[in-house]
Amino acid sequence: MDSIKDILDKKSIKPVGRMEEFVTVVSTPSSENREPLKFTDLLLKDLGEDEWVAERLIPMGLTVMSAQPASYKTWLLLHIAISVASGRKMFNHIETTQSGVLIIDEENSERLLQKRIKLLTNETDLPIYFMVENAFKADDKHINKVIKFCRKQGIRLITIDSLVRIHSGNENDAVQMSEMFLKVRRFT
Repeated sequence: MDSIKDILDKKSIKPVGRMEEFVTVVSTPSSENREPLKFTDLLLKDLGEDEWVAERLIPMGLTVMSAQPASYKTWLLLHIAISVASGRKMFNHIETTQSGVLIIDEENSERLLQKRIKLLTNETDLPIYFMVENAFKADDKHINKVIKFCRKQGIRLITIDSLVRIHSGNENDAVQMSEMFLKVRRFT
């Protein structure tokens, strides 16, 4: 599988903006009412091996990818989804854990996603599901519906494009964003 840049170069697709560095933030579910953990207890605790969606790049849990507009985020999400759903290496180098994928996309149309997918793969039967322009919001009703669907379909990777479309909070307000991420963390 070619890299996204290779595919785009072959199709003479030029970036609208410049490529930006992607930022990954990892968050794990927390339990309320826990007692403080003693230093030695933490060091001796068996936490098992790290689990990865994409080896040493995307851990299991909640990962946020952030970059400037028009910097290939959707392309990258589609490549990740195809790689994970097929169990193939991302960019021919990064091992993935095969599973079903749900793409929640409130920014792009089915037509645009279809065109991009056809440029990225010839596969026609992958365990990838789409919720496109469904007015998904980070609220209990929508999250419960998605969790139920993912359990039924064996989906272990959910992508959301884009964050700004799934909430009504102020992205510059840490309290509002914290509340929104608490809801989304239910996916983990």
